Amino acid sequence: MSQEEGYSIVRTLSSGKIYKRTDGILVLRQMPDRDIVTVDELKEQLDTFIEIQKGEHSPLLVVVDKLKKLENDEKRFLISTIEKFASKVGVVAKTPIPAFIFNVLFYLSNSPVPCKVFNNEAEALAWLGKK
Repeated sequence: MSQEEGYSIVRTLSSGKIYKRTDGILVLRQMPDRDIVTVDELKEQLDTFIEIQKGEHSPLLVVVDKLKKLENDEKRFLISTIEKFASKVGVVAKTPIPAFIFNVLFYLSNSPVPCKVFNNEAEALAWLGKK
């Protein structure tokens, strides 16, 4: 089965791929060769999520292979826009640095939606699927 089967919507962006699963969960998979994300890329992601969601809010799974750092502008943008389309966020960090970055971000940010970092997609999807 290809990675895109089982999804109702697929969009490819410069920073990653956005999927909407048939169960309604949104998925953002960072491009594997990327270790940064810019505000412009986050704006492109936001526009895509808003277009897909059409006013709805769904759980969001973010899969990050590697990430060196997240600047303050990117952090502020993420926290200030996430509630426009997501009801909660689960991040799967495949290496320690992104796990640390997102744990600190979520702890310090007072995010408007529940956020949690996971080691694997199965755990994240189980948490995201709970009401």
